[in-house]
Amino acid sequence: MPPKRKRLTKKEIKHDPILESVLAAWQYYTRHSARFNGIALGVVVLVVALIGLNSYHSSGIRDAETDLARALFHYEAGEQKQSVEFLGRLVSEKGGTPAGKRAVYYLGQAKFQMGEYADAQALFSQYESHATDDPMLKAAAAKGEADCLVELGELSAAGVKYLEVAKEFNANPLAPDCLFLAGLALGKAADKKSAVSALRKLLEDYPDYARSGQARVLLGELRAENKRVGSQSSPIGADS
Repeated sequence: MPPKRKRLTKKEIKHDPILESVLAAWQYYTRHSARFNGIALGVVVLVVALIGLNSYHSSGIRDAETDLARALFHYEAGEQKQSVEFLGRLVSEKGGTPAGKRAVYYLGQAKFQMGEYADAQALFSQYESHATDDPMLKAAAAKGEADCLVELGELSAAGVKYLEVAKEFNANPLAPDCLFLAGLALGKAADKKSAVSALRKLLEDYPDYARSGQARVLLGELRAENKRVGSQSSPIGADS
């Protein structure tokens, strides 16, 4: 006869850490609901999902998850200054917790939105170097580094980084975007050969890519430019 399932006692239910964390995040949301009008229900679901099973291990981890939930409410509401304040404190005080580690990525995103690209790049790089439990966020952080390089005017380095992301995370939805952006960045950096290679791979490996039409136009322009430059560099009298 299978053993009976143990039921939670009233005392255990009362002090359930996950329930307390979810309620804390929800109470914070309801107290500030007027400021978050228009936020999709999916954001609330995301925040609840962030309050994971790790909350059972210690009150510090539970508190960190709640702090991250609060920071993300501000982030999704477009309140970057407040989100940076919350995220920075979380990274500084609870950086060893799962929530504290994820906060590094979100802090990079907030800094990027504020135009602080050098700081954002450093944070994305930090997260990418240490991320082990979330390949989706790791890929996003790596792409974020390349995005920062574009904004900083380092187009060649950005193109190389985009190519690295597309190669390492080839099964990730970001991979075709990175190939397209690599083509753009490398084309502007005058590395047209590498740009053509990136766009050809994009069209071959991801034929259903949403921006494939733009990619074909750009590829045609780059090929025409390569041909023009090649003809201009031909030795005088070569056609005679």
